[in-house]
Amino acid sequence: MQHSWIWLTLLAALLQAVRTAAQKRLAERLSTLASTYVRALFGFPFMVAYLALLGVPEVNGVAAGGLAFFVTCLVAALTQNLGTAALLSLYRTRNFAVANQLARTNLVFTAVLGTLFFSEVIAFAGWVAIALTLAGAAVLSAEQAPAGSGRRGITGLLSAIDGASLRTGLFVGAMFGLCNLMIREATEALGMASALERGAVTVVTVTGLQVVMLGGWLAIREPGFLARIWDERRIALLVGLTSALGSIAWFAAFALTNASYVIAVGQVEAVFTVLISTFYFRERLTSMEFAGIVAVVAGVLLFRLGA
Repeated sequence: MQHSWIWLTLLAALLQAVRTAAQKRLAERLSTLASTYVRALFGFPFMVAYLALLGVPEVNGVAAGGLAFFVTCLVAALTQNLGTAALLSLYRTRNFAVANQLARTNLVFTAVLGTLFFSEVIAFAGWVAIALTLAGAAVLSAEQAPAGSGRRGITGLLSAIDGASLRTGLFVGAMFGLCNLMIREATEALGMASALERGAVTVVTVTGLQVVMLGGWLAIREPGFLARIWDERRIALLVGLTSALGSIAWFAAFALTNASYVIAVGQVEAVFTVLISTFYFRERLTSMEFAGIVAVVAGVLLFRLGA
């Protein structure tokens, strides 16, 4: 039991990698927003079942959150939807491992936004880590130079940077970073003693709002979207199940030990995404992309362990 959080974190990282791979497949058959919606629609019943297993939530504890709880959950739901949709669109132009590592910049945005608006403090080592992570993201967005192009050194790297991919990756990071902060604020607004219960109530509320909001938007913009999703129900069920189980594992790990330790071990997701990219999607990483992944992982580890 002493190291159970490690196994939970490894499980969560693996499930997250599998879920995003399944969503990438879905995005090849459905629209970006419909693929985004699948995660909430099919994951919601599993999350409700998990909350039921924990026991009926304390009504007074939920009521104590009041308007602050609802608003933060609403912002979290919106930003997570926007971030997921942008990530799925990034899969269309970048390979699976690269797109996922660009999304890891969410930790940078969580730190910066937390400092600006939530009174958090970043040490000098943290700023160094942020710079390293952003540099890695820039390298990841760079397009491979054709043979004989003569593009070398810093100048060649700068000219190779794909601005659209970099902007999309940073947007994904910003949305997920803001979502992280909103979820934390929502859990702290609840008047419950149990961290697991607060997390479960929050994730069910956020996911429920996503089902309603994005479902309403799709009903207007893409009539018949539910039938198209149902045609892909097997892979959609995999997305929902891995999303729910992954969220449960993350919350359980965070409840058992220091969040920095969990995030550090969670960087193994980079290995899982590279393996999935190579052996499932048959994508090849360039030496530049591999260097970018190493830089992003190193920056995240430096930031979390040096905090």
